[in-house]
Amino acid sequence: MLLTDCNHRFVNNAGITGLALSHLLSVAVARHLSAVPPIATMPLDELVQRVAPSVQLNLESGQR
Repeated sequence: MLLTDCNHRFVNNAGITGLALSHLLSVAVARHLSAVPPIATMPLDELVQRVAPSVQLNLESGQR
């Protein structure tokens, strides 16, 4: 029973981490490769302020 619970948590956390990673990767692509104007021209500090809450929410939802 404990091994099943541990595996379930590992899979869930891997999925949540992957979701946060894909979010960050898509922001990097939009900023550097595609040069999407609002994201590409936004100061880095502002971009972090806007993106960080949703990434944090993704990571925290894996801890529940």
